[in-house]
Amino acid sequence: MAATACSGTEDSAGGHRDGGVESVRRATASSLEGSLQELLRIEVDLSNELPADPLHGAFDNQLAALRFSPGWLIDAERAFSAAVERAVDTEINAARRTVQPAMYVRSVGGEPSTGDEGLLSYPWALGVNDAVRWTFSAELSGTYSLSLRYFGSEFIDEHGVCEVRVDGLKVADAPAPALLEWKTVASDVSLAAGDNVISFECTGGSEVSAVLDVFTLEGPAAHPLIGVSPRRGLLPCAALGEEPDDDCARQALVSFTARAWEAAGDDASFERPIALYDELRAMGEGSMTAFKSSIVAVLLSPQHLNHVYRRWTDTGAAAAKQFAHRVALLFWNRPADAALVSDVVASGVANLDAGSLVREMLDDPRASDFVETFVSQWLGLNWIRTVSISEERFPAFNADLRHAMREELLHLVRGAISAESDLRQLLTSTEAFVTPELAALYDVESTGEGATPVELDPHRRAGIHTRAGILAALSNPQSTHPTRRGHWVLDRLLCSSPPPPPANIPPLAEPSAEAGLATGRDRTERHLSDGNCISCHIEMDTIGLTLENFDAIGRWRDEENGVTIDASGSVPEWGDFAGGVDLGRRIAEDPRFASCVTEQLFTYVFGATPTEDEADEVAELTRAFVASEYRLVALLTALIESPRFTGAEL
Repeated sequence: MAATACSGTEDSAGGHRDGGVESVRRATASSLEGSLQELLRIEVDLSNELPADPLHGAFDNQLAALRFSPGWLIDAERAFSAAVERAVDTEINAARRTVQPAMYVRSVGGEPSTGDEGLLSYPWALGVNDAVRWTFSAELSGTYSLSLRYFGSEFIDEHGVCEVRVDGLKVADAPAPALLEWKTVASDVSLAAGDNVISFECTGGSEVSAVLDVFTLEGPAAHPLIGVSPRRGLLPCAALGEEPDDDCARQALVSFTARAWEAAGDDASFERPIALYDELRAMGEGSMTAFKSSIVAVLLSPQHLNHVYRRWTDTGAAAAKQFAHRVALLFWNRPADAALVSDVVASGVANLDAGSLVREMLDDPRASDFVETFVSQWLGLNWIRTVSISEERFPAFNADLRHAMREELLHLVRGAISAESDLRQLLTSTEAFVTPELAALYDVESTGEGATPVELDPHRRAGIHTRAGILAALSNPQSTHPTRRGHWVLDRLLCSSPPPPPANIPPLAEPSAEAGLATGRDRTERHLSDGNCISCHIEMDTIGLTLENFDAIGRWRDEENGVTIDASGSVPEWGDFAGGVDLGRRIAEDPRFASCVTEQLFTYVFGATPTEDEADEVAELTRAFVASEYRLVALLTALIESPRFTGAEL
């Protein structure tokens, strides 16, 4: 593909390059997913197509960690080819779609029994009073078509009864299958927008009665691509099923390349894509095959696989386009759409009302990607998905509770980053949205099947660090981990993390009253007695111990192994404090919190930790953040107005 120009030239679109590219960074898998959706006008999921990008510090978009490899490029070519094939063959994106299940879990009654090695590999074998339960988040209220396929195991019991339920109410009978007999249930069900608990339950038998194989749901979708024509977007000059003529294919290829390379500020030199198309045609390929292969080549080009940021001596149209795409990447994790580019070019970067733009970007549904990328990675909200907790030790900790914990964290975060919110409420809020399972853990009343708003006990829980999703994610399978909890506070909220531990450090001991290690404080203070540990651990462990009233899944407790918990602590910066609520107040009052939020956002936006030369810039952004009373909108506004972000000459 055409090389990206880096020498000082007059740009035909307006704006003068000062002779250099400020940064080039490989796009993450998630931003490439957004780019494909924007360019091809189809829904794309690359989570199983490309390897997860490595974390560097908190984030997966860091220049120091993102690399190309032959294997990665092979995977990308395969995924891009499949997406292009689907886009070319799709006349209109359907208003209804099949939704694949996100989670299965046995959550009613005891463990399933099989006794058959062949069935052990089947995760959804149902025993007596057992169920497969799935929490489905419906985008729209309406009628959904539900379909299940299952078969009878060799332990089929004629007394077993299976049925399908939504939020606890039966919606369909599922006939009991004979031995190894396949059965299918198809039913239309009414679902409300938001979380719906769908379950396949078997009761009354004495052994395993059924094995669930497939569970699908088709229903209305609220995605902005619904009703859009991917085919007409790519090939407006050729009807579905028709081969384009060469002029049509070349024209469509130039149009696509212009959009795909616009974010890179390329000079619109399209000779290479056209040359590739002509070469494939000369080799005997049909026009459609040559067109699709050329589109894939554009998607695999450096101009598309990299985020290229230039510096400009004036803010003409080219600089405005780069700014629009950079803003879209920050908030939507994808390139800017034509409307955003047009608005920014029309106003010009210098005359832009950045505060209004930030609010508009956050109000857009696509801003959910800002929470899923920056905020989730900064605070570790995804750890709850994978943390290992002993179900034998904590039987309440199932997939439904795991899901409810993460959803509660997301709700808390969305409220804290809204336009007029003080981000410190992230550390002090007692508002929660809880499902019945999470309500039981918090010992509060829930008014419905789905998530409902409640106020938590302000003497026990206030702030994200007292929520079960964070506490459980920072625990051991059998017990709490005060060091890990304290490290999270220092690292993610105060940017004061101690250095990495040396190799071969033994893990914290498990609780043992006989060994004098009845409580987390006993276990933690044992390694604090080691002179090699105390310098790094004293502040970290002290902070973590103030959260010991919460067990490994975040449930409140006054005692551990019959010993009253001491949740007090003292550190030089704060003096004496006790418990999670007091801890939240101390963090909110600590000036390190404001500077840490700024540093984390700066690192995420620019793909690298601030250097010493950038310290004054970070300090200036921090002062603007504090002056706004900790409104993240104000910090984001100051950041996108900075010369480093706009591309203005530094």
